[in-house]
Amino acid sequence: MESRKWFVLKNLSAGIFAQGSAVVLSLAVRAVFLKYLSEEYLGANGLFSNIITVLSLAESGAGAVFESALYHPVYHKDYQKTSVLLRYMHKLFGVVVIVMVAAGLALLPFLDWVIGRTSIEHIEYIYLLFLFQIAVNYLCLHYTALLNAAQKTYICKIYTQVFAFVQYVLQLLVLVYFQSFEVYMFIQMLCSVAPCILVSWKCRREYGQVFQIKRGSLDTQEKTGIMKKIYAGFWIHFSYVIFSGTDTIMITKIAGLKAAGLYANYMSVSNMIVTFMVMVKGSLTASIGNFIAERNGGHIYELFKKLLFAYMLVSFLCIGCFMLLVNPFIRVWIGERFLLSKSTVILFAWVMMLGNGGFIGLFTAFKWAGGVYEKDQYCYLVEAFLNVLLSVVLGVRYGMDGILLATVLSSMVTVCSTLYVLAKYLFAVSVVELIKTVTSYIFLLSVPVCIGYPILMERPVRGYAEFILYAAACFGLLAVSMVGLNAWRPEFRYYYTAIRKRQVK
Repeated sequence: MESRKWFVLKNLSAGIFAQGSAVVLSLAVRAVFLKYLSEEYLGANGLFSNIITVLSLAESGAGAVFESALYHPVYHKDYQKTSVLLRYMHKLFGVVVIVMVAAGLALLPFLDWVIGRTSIEHIEYIYLLFLFQIAVNYLCLHYTALLNAAQKTYICKIYTQVFAFVQYVLQLLVLVYFQSFEVYMFIQMLCSVAPCILVSWKCRREYGQVFQIKRGSLDTQEKTGIMKKIYAGFWIHFSYVIFSGTDTIMITKIAGLKAAGLYANYMSVSNMIVTFMVMVKGSLTASIGNFIAERNGGHIYELFKKLLFAYMLVSFLCIGCFMLLVNPFIRVWIGERFLLSKSTVILFAWVMMLGNGGFIGLFTAFKWAGGVYEKDQYCYLVEAFLNVLLSVVLGVRYGMDGILLATVLSSMVTVCSTLYVLAKYLFAVSVVELIKTVTSYIFLLSVPVCIGYPILMERPVRGYAEFILYAAACFGLLAVSMVGLNAWRPEFRYYYTAIRKRQVK
């Protein structure tokens, strides 16, 4: 049986390759998009993505619940139990798709009210393409859950990246020769659906014995247990959708579609970092779940501390580089008129840090892999509604900065609750000890960014070649200073020794 380390490395390598090769093409597409189409189209694209995120509420977080339930039977090659869980999941998601499509169609008459006055034609057609795309994705979700539980996320990454490459190339051609937003979105829909079909084919081929089993069902106790976890997952997912899916809608309504377009440019850059960190988290989660199944709290906490050192360092390094480099990059990439203010960039970076793109991602990975995610389910609800309330109050007064500040402040609710849950129910350590560990990382890793930000952010950069040199210098300075400030930790010595031996145990 392949080791956890090998699966993590394969998943991570595939993800890094996929993310790295997508960056250049996605930026090229965005630059050409803004050359041939207006910011309104960009804002509409971001707005529809947020509406679909809100509609995904019907999924209730059941995908993550089933994936967690699949860890044990997949690891022990219990094909009967795996088959029963997958068939139950497929039926449940059939109902989810029906509810989601019905809710999406019910929103059609209100699109004009949300968007306001716009010159975009066939806006309803574009919205329906988004709706169809998400419906197909959910119908194939049980196949993805199986591969993830088997620690084979890299298979999904490969298929997704192949069609992402095709998508970007075709979209570039359409923008240059036809300037058609409708065809642009149709290509996006096709290249999103195609990997789902291939993943389903791969699953049936690789796990044929699982899908050949047609008999058996979950007993009442098992269904009750799963539905209880889905209920907890519902509140978490519901809260997450409200929390993360409303920022663009708020910005569109309060600041306008053009402001949403500027925001979308920064989102496209930040999403590269967030996607990378989520990919790292996804590569670790199944292996963490596997580890937790056979170890006690003390061993789990030791693993957490080792991973925390690397995860905090990488997340602060990435987001620190974002703060220093995003405005110079936007200036070189698409021009001065697309810049946001320094205060907005700082708030944007903090939103990333306290979201899936930051250190909190590792905490949620342990919480879901350890099955303790239901312990603070209602805290996510408090976070979500606090975010909406503060976004309205602060957004009206301070515009986009107010909406981002609301997200930062409300995020602290679940950051604190997650630390409490992990310390009490999984790590078997005091909450104070865990908080001290985390805050010491935050303080020491923030120092280089705080010193470098006022000095380096507004340095004039001319052209891509000079930007690359500038980015390399910023990255090097931050990396050396961050590692140097944390070299006293035992975890640093662990990685240093492991690298010298070229073997991480």
